[in-house]
Amino acid sequence: KQLRSLGGCLTPQYAVPGGHAQDFRNGRIFTGPKGPKVVSGAIGGAYVPNFHRLGLPTSDELTSRDGKVKYNTFERGRINWTPRGGARVVAR
Repeated sequence: KQLRSLGGCLTPQYAVPGGHAQDFRNGRIFTGPKGPKVVSGAIGGAYVPNFHRLGLPTSDELTSRDGKVKYNTFERGRINWTPRGGARVVAR
């Protein structure tokens, strides 16, 4: 389901520190030690300027147990998203 929501492929795979990435219309797939992970939407927007600080993704987008927070985890932190607060970087 998540791969279909990424839309069409925009770039060939390219190197990033520690792995590879590939851009799609609605997100990006990063491949590193934890395998391929999808980063998209507002979380993806917050991730781009914080790539070197956070490292590669270690999860696809997840939802908190209460359903109120969407988030991705990264090697050195995570990005949380809520409808009210938007995307926020939480570094370790």
